[in-house]
Amino acid sequence: MSRIVMMVLTSALVGALCLFCHGRSDGADAVDVLALPTPLPPEEVLKQFRLPKGFRIELVAAEPLLEEPAAIAFDPQGRIFVCECHGYNLDGYEDAAEWKRKGSKPTREIIRYSASKQSRERAAKGTFGRVRLLEDTDGDGRMDRSTVWADRLGACYGVIAARQGVIVLCAPDIVYLADRDGDGKVDVRETLFTGFRKREMERGINNPRWGLDDWIYVGAGGHGGTIRGPHLSKPIELRHSDFRIKADGSAIEPVN
Repeated sequence: MSRIVMMVLTSALVGALCLFCHGRSDGADAVDVLALPTPLPPEEVLKQFRLPKGFRIELVAAEPLLEEPAAIAFDPQGRIFVCECHGYNLDGYEDAAEWKRKGSKPTREIIRYSASKQSRERAAKGTFGRVRLLEDTDGDGRMDRSTVWADRLGACYGVIAARQGVIVLCAPDIVYLADRDGDGKVDVRETLFTGFRKREMERGINNPRWGLDDWIYVGAGGHGGTIRGPHLSKPIELRHSDFRIKADGSAIEPVN
């Protein structure tokens, strides 16, 4: 029988969808952005899926093994590397909290305005990227061990296995991480490229994929930048196009 095994990483994603679907699009209903919905337990999340006949879904990983997942990649050993993106829209949350402290009632219309400088500064302290390594130590098909591989990176929106390690997209950088001595900890951390512009957190470089030509293709996110790296002979100017890179950091070029 044909089947596909899908991964449910976190029940918080369902809660986030509930938050954004609440209220009328014309702004007539007030939305208290501080009253977050309660996430469902992972087992209950599975019940929300409707699958075609002959398919099934299995739980592979969930909180507390990880938080705020944005991207995943399997390595040749069957381990999962997870990009976590902490602090998304935290400036908007801080701004809404400030409105509430003043006695105002946030609505969809209000929270479209840019957050205050004070809110952005508070939010910056809690906004960062992280890479976790998830492992199945007993062979039952469900991850049971979680290790923080790299912390306090830029917002992480992509990871891919390469060169016996992983390459992580965390604007303004693209970073290579590896464990050479097999102790489960990162002992190689190299910035392959830097200089990618950052604006909106959710529009960073993303979604790396191996091509048949041995290049890694990356979604641009729309900002470009003047890109430098220790293995580049000169800076490369990227506009608003996607791009591709060599896994050793020796080349980067725009594609469309």
